[in-house]
Amino acid sequence: MKTSIPGYFLVATLAGLASWAAFRAGKGHGAAAAMFAAKPSAETKASQRTARERTDPGEAGVSEIHRFMGRNLEDATTEELLEAWEFIRSFSKDQVQEGLKITGSEWDGANPNLLALMLYTRWAELDPAAAVKSAAGLPPGAMQTFGGAALWIWVKSDPEAAYLWCKKNGDFALKCNHNSMIVAMLATEPAASALEKARLLDREVLQMTARHFAMETGADEDQRARFMAEAAKLPDDLGKEALFQMARAWSFADPEAALSSMDSIFKGEEEQKRVREALVGEWAKRDPQQALAWLGSNPPANLVDQQAFIWKRWVTEMPDPANLWLTQQGNAPALAETIVRQIQSRRLKQTLGIGGRAARRETEALRHTYRVWAEARPGQAAEWLKNAGPEVALTLTSSEP
Repeated sequence: MKTSIPGYFLVATLAGLASWAAFRAGKGHGAAAAMFAAKPSAETKASQRTARERTDPGEAGVSEIHRFMGRNLEDATTEELLEAWEFIRSFSKDQVQEGLKITGSEWDGANPNLLALMLYTRWAELDPAAAVKSAAGLPPGAMQTFGGAALWIWVKSDPEAAYLWCKKNGDFALKCNHNSMIVAMLATEPAASALEKARLLDREVLQMTARHFAMETGADEDQRARFMAEAAKLPDDLGKEALFQMARAWSFADPEAALSSMDSIFKGEEEQKRVREALVGEWAKRDPQQALAWLGSNPPANLVDQQAFIWKRWVTEMPDPANLWLTQQGNAPALAETIVRQIQSRRLKQTLGIGGRAARRETEALRHTYRVWAEARPGQAAEWLKNAGPEVALTLTSSEP
């Protein structure tokens, strides 16, 4: 079986790097110290000790890298990749350096240097700080790939040291997604303790952590209640965003229940209106007919605008059911008018940039809805068309796509 897993996630999987240790509560001097006071677990220490004590393949063994270099590891089987990794994971630091002299430290996404990636991964098992600092000096592609793999291991084995180094090397940390690694560790804890620790770090970590738990808790009633209590402790803008993400996750599981509960989650009519529109819009991407039916049963003040917004997307993807739905609406003329104005305005501004079949369907939809409008209110439609300009008139009256 061939593997198609790209980049350092492949080696991370082989090396067992995905199981980052969770932070535990602790005390220390300052926010970062408190955050990272938990030491590596006994399991982590045992794993690191085993990595250091593996049987040395001998100096001659390093030359075996030439044998692996003769293979196309990007298209290798899992067994072939494991064979290469099992060989490299027994290297000492000196052997890693010798191996990198053979493989080089270049990274080309079209022809990835997976052996070098394994060597950096092994180096990070032995000395993560040195491996990360070495990768930080490489060109961008290699830096992100090798550095990312090494940083994952450093974050797992000594999160405080990795954090402090990354604070001084912000560009590297950003490109290698250091904050995402911290969030992945925090995600193994209950939301309350994870958010409390995230507050000790920076705003982005707090935002990402809140977003993670919002999406995780959205579909469960008890978890939603607990998360809402935690979201209330966040800065106002982050709290609103977290509640929105929670409502969004809930709407994926049960859109009608989520939409009917906005008043109990959000304060203020404007905020409730904004969230409802966003959730209905996302629901419409999955099931436009059901979303439109819900709008019809729960009509907002701008019902026609929302219907038109949903319909003009639907008609480019499924014109037959969309057009049938339009003809069945009691307010079809007003809806058609709004759709014509919205589509034509957007087409003239060229903000969507769709092409091909979707563009042709949109043009057909524009003509169809104009005919519906013109048949119901000919004078109004004709007056609009006259003032809309010659290009619009040509689009609506031409039989060409």
